[in-house]
Amino acid sequence: MRTDSGSPLPTLASYIVRGRLATGGVGELLLASPLENPSARVVLKRALPHLAHEVEVREGLLSEARWTRTVQSPHVVRLLEVLAPQGELVLVLEYIHGVSLAYLLEAEAHRGEPIPVGVKLRILLDALAGLAALHETSVEGRVLLHGDLTPSNIVVGLDGVTRLCDLGLAIPERTGGTAEFRGTAAYTAPEVWQRIEQTRRSDVFSAGIVLWETLRGERLFRGDGFLATLQNVLEAPIPPLDQGRPELAPWAPTVHAALQRDVSRRPPFARALLDLLQTVGGAAPGEEVSHVVKEWAGEILRKRWRE
Repeated sequence: MRTDSGSPLPTLASYIVRGRLATGGVGELLLASPLENPSARVVLKRALPHLAHEVEVREGLLSEARWTRTVQSPHVVRLLEVLAPQGELVLVLEYIHGVSLAYLLEAEAHRGEPIPVGVKLRILLDALAGLAALHETSVEGRVLLHGDLTPSNIVVGLDGVTRLCDLGLAIPERTGGTAEFRGTAAYTAPEVWQRIEQTRRSDVFSAGIVLWETLRGERLFRGDGFLATLQNVLEAPIPPLDQGRPELAPWAPTVHAALQRDVSRRPPFARALLDLLQTVGGAAPGEEVSHVVKEWAGEILRKRWRE
């Protein structure tokens, strides 16, 4: 297998590496194809080379593999296998031909053209269904949390189906003053910042932020730097979802139920929040989601498939 310039594509274990999809502070995502089926696509997740043999990083990948394999849902990206070429851990994940919710929201802001509310609701319902599956999965008698629910970790497929990805920070539920900040600042619940606890209600708060931002097309807590963001999460007034947007009024009570800073006043887990949102209704069919992804991200998806 060669590139257009004639140079061979690199390989990793039994996969042809076609390009890099994303790079973070610890790891990277690679687009790849099995050697025996070059027309297929998968995603390889591995640590950055200088961190590949760090114990904490390897344990994080192993935990992600264990949680991802355990959760069974059409709305969670599937783990296909785990490789260990030359002692390096590599997760082989299902490739979703689509883009993140973060990409769509940025495109919406750039284009100045709103994504239909019904399409946003379908995306959010699918994402909550994936989170509910995670919350209903028991590992050694303890339920799981996502721990880093953000628009970047929600993949909207060209097939019209939305899935959760990146369970790298997923953990069993923790109470009794053992919580610690591990996620994304602007999407982390107050009680986690305060090291009080991290429960399914903490994921519900994160989901509330994603709901609010997606429906309004605006950021909620992001401040000018880490400390400003922290202060906003802990103290900033939360504008009503329908402030200046009366068309969003039907969903405002559900969204603000999830955004209660008093943990006891939130829905207890994702399924309860999902049920509330479904009761209000208004979601478009998956075909309309597919149309938006094709229209707004078609070129980047075509380019990715040609790689």
